[in-house]
Amino acid sequence: MTPPTTYATPPQRDSPEFLKAPGAAGVCEMDDAVAKRQTTLKRYASEVAQWTRFCSESGYDPSVCDWDAFDLFAGWMLDNSKRQNLTSHVTALNHHFCQFRRYRGRPPLRAELGPLVDIKKKYAAAYLKRQADPGVTPLERVRHSALDSWFSPTAITVLVDIALKGAPADGRDAAEILAGVLFGCRAESTSGWLFMFSVTGHLEIAFGQWKTLAEARLAFLPARSIPAPADPQHPRAQIFDGIRRALAAFPDFACVSSATSAAKRITGNVRRLLPSGLLMLPGNRTVSAKSMRKTMASACGAAQIPFDVIRQHGLWSRNSTVLEDGYVDRNYPMDPMVASIFDWLMPVLRAPHRMDSGY
Repeated sequence: MTPPTTYATPPQRDSPEFLKAPGAAGVCEMDDAVAKRQTTLKRYASEVAQWTRFCSESGYDPSVCDWDAFDLFAGWMLDNSKRQNLTSHVTALNHHFCQFRRYRGRPPLRAELGPLVDIKKKYAAAYLKRQADPGVTPLERVRHSALDSWFSPTAITVLVDIALKGAPADGRDAAEILAGVLFGCRAESTSGWLFMFSVTGHLEIAFGQWKTLAEARLAFLPARSIPAPADPQHPRAQIFDGIRRALAAFPDFACVSSATSAAKRITGNVRRLLPSGLLMLPGNRTVSAKSMRKTMASACGAAQIPFDVIRQHGLWSRNSTVLEDGYVDRNYPMDPMVASIFDWLMPVLRAPHRMDSGY
């Protein structure tokens, strides 16, 4: 075949000629496959609103990603926000920018394309320095700190007891919270999640919704399968029994229709099931739906489970510092019972070979 003497120029994206070109139907299908849900835009509305306000005050174009502008935005956030890190803003602004043709399919805020890591580290260091400033009153520190906290070992014991012996509806709600602690779930991940026990007794989970594409890629790895301990009195075995009891009474209890209402519902269940003395921790921190994820991270950290293992189990990005900065609380007590719940994540030489009942 003789090559042509001249070559055609590919038509401009979204033009009538582009939509008629060979492969256009496949491009539309690919766009639909990665299209943002409407709920995603709503979820990050506050972060995008902050960026828009900053650009409006500075005279910048909010539809253009510029590293110098993002650096200035981080400094502006330090004075106008109570956020400990910029992780959610990076995700939110990537969704925001990808609405515009120049960034479609190419999220601009990626670490390998610019100084994103340095900006995030500078911001986190400055934020923590402000928290430690002796000129700031204790009350102001509390207002600037995350008010969500973890489930104490006593609270977990109470939830296990309710899951095993409580009224069926209370047992179902306690089992859902305990499953969230085991997997380190966000509240929005409970939208459409499914449980099942494999023939080997492993508890397996399938999420119906993820916050990031990285989570979607990792969600079906073997890390999402939790093995059953051999000892029926083992704390994790008792949690499994509570989940089996809930599934027997309510086969569809794990299917939640709305992620937005899930956080409110789970928080309400937590505060209804636990005694008031277990709801408030020092520093005006209270337990809520977010406590499921924070408990998993903090308990694993207290048990000296490597951060890389915690990241894989909780589906945190390897390049993100949000696990260390926002979820692992070094004040979580080193409790043998809680540590044994996550013992399958421990290195072999450090995992307990036998746990006596009674703890």
